[in-house]
Amino acid sequence: MKKILVVDDEVEVLSVFERFLDQLGYDPEVFDKWEVALDRFQEEHFDLVILDVHMPGKDGFHLAKEMKDFKPEQKILMITGLSAGDAYQYLSSLDEEFDVSEVLYKPFTMKKVKKILMKILNS
Repeated sequence: MKKILVVDDEVEVLSVFERFLDQLGYDPEVFDKWEVALDRFQEEHFDLVILDVHMPGKDGFHLAKEMKDFKPEQKILMITGLSAGDAYQYLSSLDEEFDVSEVLYKPFTMKKVKKILMKILNS
């Protein structure tokens, strides 16, 4: 069973992802605090990490960078409420390189999430 770590500061989003991933046969672990999630990430192997871009204290791109520094092969899916253009502008303003598998823009359907999960996890 593939393990998926989900980090988002919105508890409702975590609840939806946890139920959905469980229904698809994955083993989800969800956290609303990036610090706790990072500790867990360093202890455990995850087939995929799903990160929200905007979280208090540290954005998802910087958290992804820390995770990739620790485990370079880690697959990461970013989710954001920013438009593609705004996300590009935001990333450009950071003047850093970020290596993520995919970016999913809100609003999204669970059908779209399922398709992206299959694409990332089967690559």
